[in-house]
Amino acid sequence: MDVHENNIAEFYKSIVLGRPLKELNEYEETQLRDKIYDMEKELSKKREELSKTEGNLEYLDKELRTLEKKEPHPHHVHLGFLKEVVGEIQIMAQKMNNFESYIKQLGENSYNPNDDLQERNKYFDNVFCYLGKKVGSIRHIDENYIPTKINLIEKVIFTESGKNIRIDDLSTGQGQSAYLKGLLEVDDKRKIIALFDEVAMMDKQSLAPIYEKLKELNKNKRLLVGIIVQKAEKISVNPIS
Repeated sequence: MDVHENNIAEFYKSIVLGRPLKELNEYEETQLRDKIYDMEKELSKKREELSKTEGNLEYLDKELRTLEKKEPHPHHVHLGFLKEVVGEIQIMAQKMNNFESYIKQLGENSYNPNDDLQERNKYFDNVFCYLGKKVGSIRHIDENYIPTKINLIEKVIFTESGKNIRIDDLSTGQGQSAYLKGLLEVDDKRKIIALFDEVAMMDKQSLAPIYEKLKELNKNKRLLVGIIVQKAEKISVNPIS
């Protein structure tokens, strides 16, 4: 406090016994030592924080001086447009996160059908149309049908002919046939290795669409291997073609 030692006596009452230290009068010596120790720890912590902050400030200052020497970015003139694009991308990213949540709810059957969520219901409807396209065709009783939508909530298959077929009304073999054919209906150009094991519940009629799809893939040079295994008394191998 810049007090000369010759003046200590006259300042004693105003400083030591004055307002700045008045609250310390009630402390014992050990309590004061503890308080000083705690203050030293806090001071040391603040010094470390200050050192880190000063280091960050020096780094940012150096980066700023470097950036100020650089020429403007060639796309700087499009900054306003780029900001708009980023905003649109962020909206799309949020929608994609929502869609991921919706498909998980559909797969786990964890959604509330009473919720009036237009975006989710519209997404479900598009998924059902996609499933219909993936399956391609199904056989029900003695006829083939082209699905336009497979509603997994109502358990109904909508077809081009206008006939609605309940999924529960399909035989096990027909349902498995539709599922396997859906696996083969890929939109990209990847080569396919199809290994279908234990299709015991499927008869010749329900296997026919699978054979035809494998032949189509083979003709288009997209099938590397296609094997269907069925239970039999004797081992035999028959070419699909």
